[in-house]
Amino acid sequence: MTIIKACHSKWPMPEGIESTINIVDSNNLEIIRTDLKLNQRDSMTIFLTDGIEDSEKFNLVLNNINKIGKSCDTYTVLCDWEDNISGNLYKGLVNLCDTAPFKNILLHITTMCCQHMNIKSAKKKIISFNLAKVKQQLKLTFPFSGLDINAISTLSDKKLHQSKWDIAGKLKTAIIANNSFDAVKLSKTSPDLLPNVLQGSKDPSTYIDDLCNKMAEIVIAVLKRYRKEVNLDFYTTIVEEIFQQLYPQTYGYQIWKRIKSTARTYWQPNDNEQTPKPGHQLIKIIKDFSDENGHFDINIICHSAGAIAGCELVKAIQKLKSARIRIGKIIFLAPACSFELFEEAIMGSSILREGFSMFVLKEEDEQKDIFIDNVYPRSFLQLASILENRIKSTPILGMERYCKKQPHISIENDAIEAFQAFREGSGNTRKVVYAGAPDCTAKRHDDFLTDEGTIDTIIQLLKNETPPQPLGALVPGNNTVGDKTNAARKDKHHRSNGRHMSAWHSLRQPNDNYLKIKVTRWKNKERKLKFSYTASVNGKKESDSFDVVHLLYDIKDYYNDSIKELEEAAFHKENLEEHLRRTGMKFYEELFPEGLRDTFYRLKDKVSTLIVDSFDEFIAWERCKMSWTNDDGTVQNGPFLCECFNMVRCGPLSLPVHIPLKNLAIIVPKSDLPNAQAEKEMLYELASKRSYMKITEIDPTVSKVINSFRAGEYDGFHFIGHIRSSEYANKYRMELNNGPVEPSHISGDARNLGRATPFVFLNSCYSAKTGLGLTNIGGWAAAFLRAGACCFIGSAFAVDDFQALKFATRFYIHLFSGCTVAEAAKHARLDIRTAGDPTWLYYAVYAHPFARLQEVPTG
Repeated sequence: MTIIKACHSKWPMPEGIESTINIVDSNNLEIIRTDLKLNQRDSMTIFLTDGIEDSEKFNLVLNNINKIGKSCDTYTVLCDWEDNISGNLYKGLVNLCDTAPFKNILLHITTMCCQHMNIKSAKKKIISFNLAKVKQQLKLTFPFSGLDINAISTLSDKKLHQSKWDIAGKLKTAIIANNSFDAVKLSKTSPDLLPNVLQGSKDPSTYIDDLCNKMAEIVIAVLKRYRKEVNLDFYTTIVEEIFQQLYPQTYGYQIWKRIKSTARTYWQPNDNEQTPKPGHQLIKIIKDFSDENGHFDINIICHSAGAIAGCELVKAIQKLKSARIRIGKIIFLAPACSFELFEEAIMGSSILREGFSMFVLKEEDEQKDIFIDNVYPRSFLQLASILENRIKSTPILGMERYCKKQPHISIENDAIEAFQAFREGSGNTRKVVYAGAPDCTAKRHDDFLTDEGTIDTIIQLLKNETPPQPLGALVPGNNTVGDKTNAARKDKHHRSNGRHMSAWHSLRQPNDNYLKIKVTRWKNKERKLKFSYTASVNGKKESDSFDVVHLLYDIKDYYNDSIKELEEAAFHKENLEEHLRRTGMKFYEELFPEGLRDTFYRLKDKVSTLIVDSFDEFIAWERCKMSWTNDDGTVQNGPFLCECFNMVRCGPLSLPVHIPLKNLAIIVPKSDLPNAQAEKEMLYELASKRSYMKITEIDPTVSKVINSFRAGEYDGFHFIGHIRSSEYANKYRMELNNGPVEPSHISGDARNLGRATPFVFLNSCYSAKTGLGLTNIGGWAAAFLRAGACCFIGSAFAVDDFQALKFATRFYIHLFSGCTVAEAAKHARLDIRTAGDPTWLYYAVYAHPFARLQEVPTG
């Protein structure tokens, strides 16, 4: 272990520490580079905190960081990233509270607010406050505590705006009467402790009017917050508005804006090459070392505002796109970052979520953790929440009231909902550690890095002695839904043609073990999915529902990108198999909630049939590939879903269990497909062996094909040819001899095809591709099924012609041998599965999960 003597910008390294700590500033970067090479490290733990003013506490923090480094055999560095901005905030506010201008501003604004409030004692007696009574309250540690304070109900926003000049006039009268802001008194106050409207002013007649107008705006802002119920206690709300509007540069939103900007630019290259940013240099050192020596793990431990820098560090590392640098554990201690920044940096990656843990104060301890006595009787994180946004308080990640659901707090915020669902997900109890337990005994915001229990727990996390359960999907959950709830959620939709079809869940037969997952858009929002499942194993039913999955990327763009990747991989057959495996597991791990993945693993050998009830837009369910973690901690790759199960898709329509298939229409237009004729002959040969089955070849022209739909006499359609893709699902063109037919052609009397409830197999590229239509899901599958088809089979991607012939041949052989449609499709997939060719994964089957031919004569 190398002895590194490093000097912090404020305090020296404690004597006698044999340390792996290196404090990252411009002087120590070369020491880090040299030490990594000499000792051939394979991991680094980076600590990010805000300014520590007390030398004794700083020394204790360094001792604990050193303990972590030695216990976990990791190279530890402490980044001096923010030039003590937050420390200066604390010192500045302490000094501010002693100035006469601040005291007078607080006194007059509070008095004016009292005149517009209904204030009652504990005994419900109305109390009025004048200047003298307010002054007495402001001497207390918790001013106005124990009082019931509400805004006068008749004060509308319009009335408040109209009363601004009246309030300003009253404030001016009171200020002049008390001689609160004469030039002589102001000259005795340091300029940097004056509100912005008083800085540089010489003429009292000028600055008094400006100050009173600004103070009137603060009074109105406080009253509006009360009306909209976004206030804290009375005194704290007033102080926050004063900081925001009168001291924005030094104690308001501008200082937090500076912290966020510093956190971001610390890791970025500097235009001035002579003074590069230490954070960017550190990343470059790590990259150079990993490029030369192989894989390198980075752990990130952040306290308070350091979490902002930690999120920016994660983003900077991800931009490297280095296969050799891996972010291991991310541990936040009372983080002062917003939920949005956390979602942007960490929630979008399953790997980062799996390694994430957080320590926070309990709400009751947060309430007691006063940042500055007699100035701000709330915690630092509460102040951070108002400094984050000059308009309204922003929920902060490290506050318990937001990171877990509270019945009395309702917030419409996607990032918060995502994290709350994450915290409540199955197996994620160790993701958030609340202070007060043996593994974290911190009582104040500043205690975490000096708390013995917290340090020991961090060591356990880094050593994987108490590994957090993987989050897996973006937002998992495991909230059981009772049978009564599920009964109430049963699908009420019926077929549009009014024909009664037996619902799949009413079927009873010996081999009806199944797993059905239902995926819906939550509250009809584009990037929110809701997963639930029902299962039947040997007659025993179970069900479960999961919290909302928040998609951080538009699923249509994600799908299109995956298609491009697939097309590129297809040019390199040797890489295609690996690409399919990787993308399949990526879909599975990022899209499926952890609780649902656990269910798949538990039931994979107990159920044979999988039903996917989805909105069916863009998600390639068949290509999702299972994986799981064994008892010894190793990750094992599993099969594709369509490889493991007899897999079908369904939707709101109830599809029939019996398929007649006695009058099959085949459509084979002229094309360049070399095996189209062979596929047609295969169908004729099948029919020749079955006296009850008739085949009619439809003239492949637009009018004849549409007329065959109108006739409503064919109980099967089989198409062999080209379907051209389009940006819109309802524009996917079936190429015929004299022009194209589109899904939109199945409208009006063409929907009579449903009278015969036909089986439909479009054996062509993109025939099963779905997407948004004008008002609902579009595409060939949706068009045929809505018209009354009993089953639809097609490919969602481009397929090889010969493999398509083989799939159709094997499918019909299995179907006519007595298999269900789902069984026949699975057998056909496995029959044609060939290394380097993904055709077997591309077919999608829409059918009743136990649908089979109505009549299968022996022989």
